[in-house]
Amino acid sequence: MAGMDTVRQSEVEEALLIEHVRGQVEKASTLVTMWCGHADELEGVRRCWGKDEVAAPIQQRIAELDVELVRLCAEKERLERVIKEMMEAHALRNAGLTAGATLQSDTDAVHVLPVGEDVAAIQFKEQLEAEQRELKELRLHHARQMAALDREVADLTSRSVELGQWLADTVGSRDQAIQSTQLLQSCLNSGVCAFCRPSS
Repeated sequence: MAGMDTVRQSEVEEALLIEHVRGQVEKASTLVTMWCGHADELEGVRRCWGKDEVAAPIQQRIAELDVELVRLCAEKERLERVIKEMMEAHALRNAGLTAGATLQSDTDAVHVLPVGEDVAAIQFKEQLEAEQRELKELRLHHARQMAALDREVADLTSRSVELGQWLADTVGSRDQAIQSTQLLQSCLNSGVCAFCRPSS
């Protein structure tokens, strides 16, 4: 009689264990499905970042600013050369005029107005000064934009690292869920808990 009771108790315990294992398998399967979906989404994000689709406009803007800065520097150098040539020609002409001209009083010299190339040289000088001021402002603007772009790139890089870590954690959790599912399925198939099964 006692033996029959033991058998019936074992059957009840086995049924309860199997039901519990089945419930755990269903939960684990749901968890695996959910984590696989997350992993697919994160993989898509990782591929997007890998192609630099987000940073491409920033890199393009940096290149455009660099080209503009080179152009302005070249224009500044050209104007400086023109001014230098004009001033040298003006000095040579004045030297020749001074050698062959009659001396004038200081009062008369004060009222002498520049004409011809003198006016052109002054205009070039003023233009050069204006270009230099504009170049200085553009350089400051360029520096500010570069600093802002550097901050954006640093932020995007930080976010990329965080997403990479999140993806790694997700894959690790998914693998653990799959392993747990396989272990529970083994328990269900054998009818014995894998942790309680005697080692061979």
